[in-house]
Amino acid sequence: MPCCAAGARIASCGTSAASPHAAAAAALVRQAEPGLSADQVQTFLETRAQDLGASGMDNDYGWGRVFLGQTPGSN
Repeated sequence: MPCCAAGARIASCGTSAASPHAAAAAALVRQAEPGLSADQVQTFLETRAQDLGASGMDNDYGWGRVFLGQTPGSN
C-alpha cells in the first residue's frame, strides 16, 4: 500500500518523510567528521545508500535507504 493512501497510518511520504532522515544522517556524519565539506557529506551519503528499485538514483526511491556504515577515517 502506498504511504499516502487513504487510511494509511503513515502521515507523510516522499521527500516529506525522507528529508528529516537525510538531514539527521548528514548531521551525524558532520559530528563524526567536522572537517568534511557539504559536498563531501553529500557524496558520503549518496555512495553508501542502499539502492532500492531501479539501479541508481530514481524518482521512486531517490538514492535509496540511508546507510551510514563507517565514517571516513574511523577504524
